[in-house]
Amino acid sequence: MTLAPPEATLAITPTCPHCPTMMEILGELVKQGETGSLHIVNIVQHSDFARDHHIRSVPWLKIGPFVLQGLHSKQEIQTWIARSQSEAGIMAYFSELLSTGELNSVSHSLALSPDLIRLFIPLLSSEETNINVRLGMAAILEDLAGQAILDNLLEGLLTLLKHENARVRGDAAHFLSFLKSTNAVTALQECLNDPNSEVREIAQESLEAISAN
Repeated sequence: MTLAPPEATLAITPTCPHCPTMMEILGELVKQGETGSLHIVNIVQHSDFARDHHIRSVPWLKIGPFVLQGLHSKQEIQTWIARSQSEAGIMAYFSELLSTGELNSVSHSLALSPDLIRLFIPLLSSEETNINVRLGMAAILEDLAGQAILDNLLEGLLTLLKHENARVRGDAAHFLSFLKSTNAVTALQECLNDPNSEVREIAQESLEAISAN
C-alpha cells in the first residue's frame, strides 16, 4: 500500500550553518511534489516546540513518522520520503529501532502519529520479528496501558489469538492485558482452552492483570 506524500517539518535556528541548505532542499522537494507540505519552525522563537519534540540540535527534520537530526543530502531525504510512503518501510524503521532498544524514538513517533500503532500487528505475526522487537513492543504497550491509542490494536490482536503459531497467540494474549476492554476479557477467557499450555498460562496471567487494574 502506497501512502500519500508526507508532510515535512523542519526546526531551525538563525545561527545554524546547515539549516539554509536543508530549507533549500526541502523547498525543491515540495515543488516537485515529493512532500505534501513544508512547515518551518524557528525554535528560538518557539521554544515550546523544541521542548515538546525533545529537540537538542538543529537542523531537525520530521518526515512522516521519521525524525532526522543534522544535515542530510537530497538523496538521503528522498530515501526517507520513499520509506514513509509504504507501511513496509515504516515497519522496517520500527523494527530497527526496537531491535536496538530505541523505544523512546518509537514512542515519540506514535505520539505524533497514533494510528501507526496498528503496524505492531503485522510485526507481531511475522516470523522474522526477533525477540528484542517483541519485548520492545510489549514495553511500549505497558507504558500506554489503558490509553485510547491501544483501541487500534484490539481487532488485530483478537485475530492473532486464532493464529496457527502458538508463539503469536501467546504474544497476542499478553498484549491484550494492556487493553481495558470487555472484548479482550471475553477473548482471553476463551484462550483458557487453547491447545497450547503456555498460551493458556499467558491468557490466565493477562486476565489477572486486567482484573487487578
